Amino acid sequence: MNKLAIALLALFTAAPQDKDKLFVESKDGSIVIEAENYHNKVDKEAKWVLVKEPAGFSGEGAMQAQPDADANNNGEDFPDISPRLDYKVKFAKAGKYRVWVRGYGKTDSDNSCHVGLDGKAVETADRIGDFPTQEGAW
Repeated sequence: MNKLAIALLALFTAAPQDKDKLFVESKDGSIVIEAENYHNKVDKEAKWVLVKEPAGFSGEGAMQAQPDADANNNGEDFPDISPRLDYKVKFAKAGKYRVWVRGYGKTDSDNSCHVGLDGKAVETADRIGDFPTQEGAW
């Protein structure tokens, strides 16, 4: 099975480093994306902001959805009300891909994220969460 590894710190504006960057699958079947290297950002009531704390990120920082208003976007309408970061990805072939997200939550009510495809929810990749509140983890 091919693996899609997305390195996102999911609590998570600054301008992306390269708006035209295309993430391409490597020979081992993985695609690694640093959250701050998005090509498009869609703000809603909350917006994604580049943060430098807590330490432990692997790129320039981590992305955090702010303000942290203890909002729970787990309803069916989450694709419409949640802020979004978009990444251009080229898959070598159609198939099943596994998504890995590195995340951290300040509290138990802000420790999750959703991952979609083409701006739509993907049932097997939404509501990724229960990230620890002490440090980032996969």
